Amino acid sequence: MFVFSADQFQRLLRIVPDWTAERLLDLGAGDGGVTEVMGVHFQQVYATEVSPPMKWHLQRRNFTEVFQRVGFELEAVTRLPYLCEGDMLTGDLSHLAAIIILLLKIWKTRSCAGISGKSQVLFALVFTTRYLDLLTSFISLYNTTMKVIYIGCAYATVYLIYMKFKATYDGNHDTFRVEFLVVPVGGLAFLVNHDFSPLEILWTFSIYLESVAILPQLFMISKTGEAETITTHYLFFLGLYRALYLINWIWRFYFEGFFDMIAIVAGVVQTILYCDFFYLYVTKVLKGKKLSLPA
Repeated sequence: MFVFSADQFQRLLRIVPDWTAERLLDLGAGDGGVTEVMGVHFQQVYATEVSPPMKWHLQRRNFTEVFQRVGFELEAVTRLPYLCEGDMLTGDLSHLAAIIILLLKIWKTRSCAGISGKSQVLFALVFTTRYLDLLTSFISLYNTTMKVIYIGCAYATVYLIYMKFKATYDGNHDTFRVEFLVVPVGGLAFLVNHDFSPLEILWTFSIYLESVAILPQLFMISKTGEAETITTHYLFFLGLYRALYLINWIWRFYFEGFFDMIAIVAGVVQTILYCDFFYLYVTKVLKGKKLSLPA
């Protein structure tokens, strides 16, 4: 719940502003922004979290982390979702829509013409490295379901391009040198991360890589000079997903003080890469014209 004020908490529990209690346990505290709002009413505040980046934020806020069974009475136990509300939920749905549009396009036309296989391989790598926590932790049914869908669809797309409809794949125009993306991103993930641990480095790598994974697709469009309308719809929803996440991060910074430099900078870079495409999409595709990028 990324919009949660002291007044809302007081109305939720029907308490007065100066009400106090001894202990609070926040299960799945996220970055601790909401916990901090509630914590002013308690003498001791405990928080739990399974996500390494969120644990890092909790440590920055000096919250006591609890990962084992609590052996004392608590005045309040909360489980306020910090994921999938407002713009984040809309962003997730936009992302899912983009994936479905691409898969339906390939399957219905029995062709992957105009689609960059290299971009799809990069996205598969993004989801694989980001969601390795599926093997170590469970956050929610929604969270797990979406992760499985993203991974499954990514590899299904790669399969359709490089195996099922290989004869229609335009490898002559899909020539972007992806090593120029993967190697620098990998090095940056080692140097700039929240915690120098394998899962955290791979998560950071996925964030950086996702911000530039669309470049082979944009490069391919610039080489061919145009893109099919259905392909542009896919790119639009893919860019919209990240733009909505940026709005959510701004909202959370304003209301919670949440600020994840790695995710925000990567998101800004990714959105900037789509700016030219968004302009062409609005001025051409929505008016029934074909989209083309300057070579």
